[in-house]
Amino acid sequence: MEVQDSTILDAFSSGGKIQYRLPHFQREYAWDKRNWDMFFDDVLALYNAEWVNPDNAPKHFLGTIVVQYEGKQGLTLNYYKLVDGQQRLVTASLLLCALRDSVDSNTSLYTEINGFLVNDGQVGDLYFKVVPSLMYGDRQAYSAIVRGNRNGAKSESQISTAFERFLTLVNIEQKRNPLDVERMVNCVVSCMEIVYVDLNKGESPYKIFESLNAKGKPLTQADLVRNYIAMRLPTDRQETIFNNHWLPIEKKLQEKRSTGRRGPGELTAYIRHYLSMKTSRVPNMNRVYETFRSRMIESFDSDSAFIGEIKDLHKHSIHYDRLLRPENEHDAPIREGLTRMQKAESVTAFPLVMHLYELHSQQTLQTTEFVGALVLIENFIIRVFLNGGSTTGLNRLFPSLIAELEPSNILHSLKTAMGSKRLYPSDNRIRQNLLTNALYDGNRRARLVFVMDTLNRHLSQGTDGFTILKDEATIEHIMPQNLNDEWRRHLGSSADSTHRDYLNTIGNLTLVTQGKNSEASDGPFKDKRDLLAKHALLLNHDYFSNDISRWDADAIRARTAWLTDLIFEVWPAFGEPPITEEVKGKTPIALYILGMKLYVSTWQDVTIRTAETVFSLCDSIESLVAQHVGEYVSYFNRSGGKYYKKMDNGWYVYVNRYAASHVQFCKDLMTSAGLDSTDWHVEYE
Repeated sequence: MEVQDSTILDAFSSGGKIQYRLPHFQREYAWDKRNWDMFFDDVLALYNAEWVNPDNAPKHFLGTIVVQYEGKQGLTLNYYKLVDGQQRLVTASLLLCALRDSVDSNTSLYTEINGFLVNDGQVGDLYFKVVPSLMYGDRQAYSAIVRGNRNGAKSESQISTAFERFLTLVNIEQKRNPLDVERMVNCVVSCMEIVYVDLNKGESPYKIFESLNAKGKPLTQADLVRNYIAMRLPTDRQETIFNNHWLPIEKKLQEKRSTGRRGPGELTAYIRHYLSMKTSRVPNMNRVYETFRSRMIESFDSDSAFIGEIKDLHKHSIHYDRLLRPENEHDAPIREGLTRMQKAESVTAFPLVMHLYELHSQQTLQTTEFVGALVLIENFIIRVFLNGGSTTGLNRLFPSLIAELEPSNILHSLKTAMGSKRLYPSDNRIRQNLLTNALYDGNRRARLVFVMDTLNRHLSQGTDGFTILKDEATIEHIMPQNLNDEWRRHLGSSADSTHRDYLNTIGNLTLVTQGKNSEASDGPFKDKRDLLAKHALLLNHDYFSNDISRWDADAIRARTAWLTDLIFEVWPAFGEPPITEEVKGKTPIALYILGMKLYVSTWQDVTIRTAETVFSLCDSIESLVAQHVGEYVSYFNRSGGKYYKKMDNGWYVYVNRYAASHVQFCKDLMTSAGLDSTDWHVEYE
């Protein structure tokens, strides 16, 4: 094949005789109003630029035209098969028709424009430089328009609608200011650049067409933005702006590197998030360029304003690069916060974090406040994830929060704004949903590993260190994904229902290396328990060192409750600061509740005596349990006496907790029963 840079003027043989005919596998003309308006606006931008000679005018890259030479028709007409580029050539021709029809047909300008559309002296279809397909009346409509017969163009073809739209747009411009039609035509034929690909005879046009169209668009959204920027920049500023501001962006954010598992290229993703930050609206992934371009036209009409926006794009790209690669951040606390965000897969929050980053660079937001904001964002995302809600809706929420920030107290206003959102789950919702939510799947594995690893590190809080895995972490199912005969005997008659309901819940999942995962495999529970009891991670050792004889629905629910308590210590609800440090390592000696003083000696005593007192005042214990504390209170012993303790009223309460979790449960129980939690207090030593 032969490839050359060209223009519409060259494609139409500078007014000479040439024809492009669509092969049978080409689809109908399919561009719509959005495409037509964008094409016209691009031509109009070229028209309004400062230039005298078309050779020195700014250029706009229209795309690729792929053809295959088929030979001559008659003595002088070169005939080509149009493999790819129908939409571009037909659209350019229709705008030329509209411009031609806006001038007197007796003028030389009319004749010159017509020379780009037809082959004088030819008859039939050879009269037209472009011959669309017969589908949906495309050829009939196009032929009528080129011949100047608007009435004959009426059909279901989009070609008719496109032509009428261009007539309207030309008329609008004529009413604003007298239109220099010759200049406008030059913008179409001389300033619209194309890559002209001429296939050799031996190359299959069908395979080329399939390759071009089945594998996605030749140009990414970022490519289109780049081309638009080049077109908009004044000729004398292009090299400087590109070298100093645009090229550094592309070096940092490479389009060939995708974001996430199936995300767009880094540059496209960045432009999308930049627009979200600036507009508080998230553009459709396939309309990033359109949104960018519309914003530039509406808000940056002067060259200086447009160049200022390109510089702003460059500035924020530095921050965005650090969101993708936290190791490029020099400040250690911020780097740690960004690393956690990356592990928590917090990409939906990028527009908000970019805004906060800019405030930090302006010293409006101090480092401690910036890090605090990252903690709040992580809290929001993880609680939504654990609650079972989709985090995809957060891509619209986070940009909207920017408008709710108060410059005088950004951290407080951010916390208030996030805590007031319907998406933010309460502790009770998370407690209930964690019992049944299937958290394990391929798309969320990384976030689940992050949660488990964070809980493990939390268990070492205050010890000046924590354990880590020597190899990459994997999620281990304690009750295996495939039930063998031994596991079916272990689970008994409820094997299938237990497996269905609890397999992928957090209580049945833990963190090990791939080696340990393979070692555990589908082995019996006793072997898995012994392996986990000796495991380096406290997440496993602390729990499975206990005497646990069975691993069934009740045991899984009990571990879910234990993990839930840890979760609330790490990611407490907004407005509920963690109380770990207040009671850690303390021994209770007295409980004060509703004016009574009760002597206690352990935190289990505190929970049992609190529950007994609250339940003695309830009209319906069943209602309170069902609505608020069902996973922590039961009318039967779920664990054979290990995790639940019997109260005086015959009910059982879950007691396998840390001190802070005992305190939190008791306060929550008071509130759930309609009592004032300030009437509850523990004295300890």
